[in-house]
Amino acid sequence: MIAKRSPSLRAIRALAPVIVIGIVLAVLAPSIVASLDEETQSLVLVQAIPFFCAFVAILLSYILVIVLLMIRFGGHVPHRVYAPVDRVITIGILAGIFFLFQPFWYVAYRYGFLVLLAATLLFIVWSHVIPRGPKADRHLPSISRQATVIGLAAAAVVFVVLLIGAAQFNQPTEPYGIRQRLWNSYDEAQRTTIAEQAQQEYNQQIVPFLFILNLGPAALVFFSLRGVIDGWQTRKISAPKRERSLIEGAPAGAG
Repeated sequence: MIAKRSPSLRAIRALAPVIVIGIVLAVLAPSIVASLDEETQSLVLVQAIPFFCAFVAILLSYILVIVLLMIRFGGHVPHRVYAPVDRVITIGILAGIFFLFQPFWYVAYRYGFLVLLAATLLFIVWSHVIPRGPKADRHLPSISRQATVIGLAAAAVVFVVLLIGAAQFNQPTEPYGIRQRLWNSYDEAQRTTIAEQAQQEYNQQIVPFLFILNLGPAALVFFSLRGVIDGWQTRKISAPKRERSLIEGAPAGAG
């Protein structure tokens, strides 16, 4: 009898070779294009070859991740784990839309598209993972304090790391958004005034926004990790019960 391949292995065997080929072509294409004559290089389709190969590789990698998650977790994720993550992602989509159209924080506008894109991609992935019904949660034990504490600790670490990194990245530096040529024409007093205004804007607007922004990834880490630990503890508790039920249900003369 021929052993059946698992769905995950079939998906990998179908998409992985195309992804690898796309990556290789995306890396080699610029050198190949550069070796052509100038007239051929100027063609739009020729110039688009590296981008197209990289785009196909990224898109197929994204599709492969979705397929593998569907196969692995479809019908296995408890609703109490699925729902909070889904709500955080949905809030991220709404926040991204709000950031793009609000008139208050320019820094929020700069991050709005990235927030909307990341939340939308996560929503597409997560919406393909079918959870168990809410009624199935009634038979599960309560989420342990250990899972909650570990999730909070990991979320706090992620929040601090992201906040520090984002704060350093957005730290105001010369010429503070002004054209270098115009900045060079200013005297020392004008430069000092502009620097103070930029630092004040950083402290009063950018830092508070970055604080709010990084609550999203921290919340995702908390609910995701808490759900993973809860699932592991639930399986650990239920495994002996299943073994006992199998032993008790075995025929008297068995073994």
